[in-house]
Amino acid sequence: MITFDPANAIDRLFSLLVTRDDVVLMSQQLSEIISSVFSRKEDFGAILSRHLSREKKEIILALLDQDQIEYTDVARVQRYLVALREAIAALPVLELQIAVEPSDNLMSMVEDWVEQNTNEKVILDVRVVPELIGGAVISWKGKIQQNSLLHILKEESVRQNKLPGSLQADGHSVSALQEASEPPQQTPPVPTAPPQQTVATSPAPGRVAVPSPSQLPVAQ
Repeated sequence: MITFDPANAIDRLFSLLVTRDDVVLMSQQLSEIISSVFSRKEDFGAILSRHLSREKKEIILALLDQDQIEYTDVARVQRYLVALREAIAALPVLELQIAVEPSDNLMSMVEDWVEQNTNEKVILDVRVVPELIGGAVISWKGKIQQNSLLHILKEESVRQNKLPGSLQADGHSVSALQEASEPPQQTPPVPTAPPQQTVATSPAPGRVAVPSPSQLPVAQ
């Protein structure tokens, strides 16, 4: 069952492509479909099902229907899929470099910012650069940017660096469980017995040597 308006199929497809990894995967899938269609050894619908998710399959079929391309017309199907692959590869890329692994919350904020501040479909290329502690770099069409998105990235980077379990500025990992759930405790001093002189003796034959009380470990 189609879960989107077929007239907006291309917009729906682009909405599934958020990061560069999404674009690379979709391009690979289209290349595999093009090769399989050329071999003509399998039904077109079966080919799509083998390489794509159900939603992506429905989108491809809707796009072909819009252009009135018969699934059995191998040449036209191939030309269309090649053109679609090239269009996806040509989508503009916004490069983001941040010091920490981006959270879902950060990715949502970036997507919202892009939607509100650009008039075109943009692909995000997020790279983690630990050397940028508390900082971020934005590159758009080959130029370093200074804008409100930079402030969002820096704030999130600093916030994550302060969270328990995250990588701190000194490069040491902190246990979230220890930091969040265990209150600081002080270890009470352990009383020590005055030093005693002991004379080493050999156990009698057939008996096991038993340590003196002063040699036993003190219970913590």
